[in-house]
Amino acid sequence: MNPTLNDRMALFSVGVIQPALITEICAFLNGLFKDAGNPISEEQMKEFIDEQLVAGRVGVSNGSTSLYSLTATGNDRLTRQLRLLRDKMRLYLLRAAHDGRQVRSRVGSLSGMAGVSPASQSRANIEGSVTSGPAPDPEAGPLGPRKPTARSARPPDRGQARWPRVAWQFRLEAGSYGAARDTLLWAPFHWEGQPGRAEFDLPGLGIMLGVSPKLLAEIAYDPTRHYRSFELKKASGGTRLIETPRVFLKVVQWFLLDYVLAELKVSQFVHSFLYKKSVVTNSLRHQKRRYVANLDVANFFGSISVGHVRDCLRANGFSERESRTIARLCTCDNHLPQGAPTSPIISNAILYDMDEKFGALAREKRLNYTRYSDDITVSGNSRQNVLDLMNMISKDLQVGHGLHVNEGKTRLVSRSRRQVVTGVVVNESSSPARRKMRKIRAIFHKASLSPSAFAERRDELSGYIGYLRQFPKHRDSRMLLNYKAVLDLVTQS
Repeated sequence: MNPTLNDRMALFSVGVIQPALITEICAFLNGLFKDAGNPISEEQMKEFIDEQLVAGRVGVSNGSTSLYSLTATGNDRLTRQLRLLRDKMRLYLLRAAHDGRQVRSRVGSLSGMAGVSPASQSRANIEGSVTSGPAPDPEAGPLGPRKPTARSARPPDRGQARWPRVAWQFRLEAGSYGAARDTLLWAPFHWEGQPGRAEFDLPGLGIMLGVSPKLLAEIAYDPTRHYRSFELKKASGGTRLIETPRVFLKVVQWFLLDYVLAELKVSQFVHSFLYKKSVVTNSLRHQKRRYVANLDVANFFGSISVGHVRDCLRANGFSERESRTIARLCTCDNHLPQGAPTSPIISNAILYDMDEKFGALAREKRLNYTRYSDDITVSGNSRQNVLDLMNMISKDLQVGHGLHVNEGKTRLVSRSRRQVVTGVVVNESSSPARRKMRKIRAIFHKASLSPSAFAERRDELSGYIGYLRQFPKHRDSRMLLNYKAVLDLVTQS
């Protein structure tokens, strides 16, 4: 005798593992009620899903006739307790999916895994698959094309992140089950007869994430509860306040970063927090210049307010309601928190006009202009031209953006002295500072003597190798080959 299907629990199952196949919904639901007798059959579940499609409680993922997700109407059908449980399970599941994400260049192939491995962050009862789905359309974006704006020119290549659908949704005693195929986790779908994508407001983001809009509202209107703060010592002395979001908000911000804010305009003169750009690419622009000047913006993230963020989003084509919602989810205590994953791209976008203005002006004066986060560099062969542009930038930061230059870190250095740009010496050819090289050499020497002791620092060693490979003079050096050999010893230990 077939058991009676509990419609709320079935919708709950869809809501947790969406977008999901019939077989996956059955496996998840039967795993929850493994002691309840006869399992729910796929025929029963298919009949139930068809009824929910008609009632508007379930939607079909775009481009598929077999992957189902919960609609706003379906979410309202759940009890408060089920919504709370679904939200918690869903957000931890999405964290596992993010850990398995990949990044595709807008003009190239997959660049490899991004983020850390699922094992280091995922809860014990959640397992993420690192299999990937079809590539997103780089022109339309994963959630459909944005409204055209005056800034509709395509942004520089920053890579397109994609989160895989998690094939093993939860580890249940009923056993694992695989997906018939993988797809993008965020494939847009139509619901309740409404074509196109949802707005990026609280109800729309709730649909896209698969969580209750009420939870997002609680976060948006009291974000300080969802951050933890600590201080880090700065190399130059003093401390820096780091505010990092807790799990629920961090997942929301990861989604906003990869699928909503990815198209924000960022100037070609910016080298911070961008795909295929780094402190090295930033320094290469200032090699062999007679004069190199550096400006440091004081309290950079802390000086960018909710209003700055909202105005930037409006200028990039978001509606007033969307801009207000996203700004609240990405700020804390009226500023961009240093430690939130969304802060870097937002700060870059806010200074887009300034970067473009002074980058173009620098070219006219045969100078070079770049910015790496709060570090602005101007270089050239005319001391007076460099000084004039520095003064113009300092004034524009204060008058146009409410930002202030840290006078104690402002400097202009001639070729006769050591010229350093974002930690890289640029007098002749770009190279890490001697102090940095000594530190790297010491770490690899210790690792060569005791590989097993560095097993948990393998990513750190790999990062140093990746950093050195960016310098042409070190790319094929014997030193780098030796470091790779040490890394192999650590990996095998």
